[in-house]
Amino acid sequence: MMTLQELEQAIRDMFIELYCKEYTGRLKVSETFNTFPGEEPTHLGYLMELGLNKDEKPICISKECTAEEFLEFIRQELKDRSFQRIKYFTAIQLYNEKEGQ
Repeated sequence: MMTLQELEQAIRDMFIELYCKEYTGRLKVSETFNTFPGEEPTHLGYLMELGLNKDEKPICISKECTAEEFLEFIRQELKDRSFQRIKYFTAIQLYNEKEGQ
């Protein structure tokens, strides 16, 4: 059984392996649970949050599976999504007060 920190490091290593680039942004892996009233929560799967563009609006990828299956799933997602080609820009709209008169 892998810890969440080990999963996060394995995913960071995948970025280096697949893209030849180190991912230094926000990366959080959490475990998801199936909860029913009166019962103990049971493991359901994992959720990965990537703060590629903004931490408050991360890209979330989840799957109901074991840790090993999750890593294989993330490997395929990283191949399919080609995150190395994503670029983000911030635009600021300025108003010229003289144009409005």
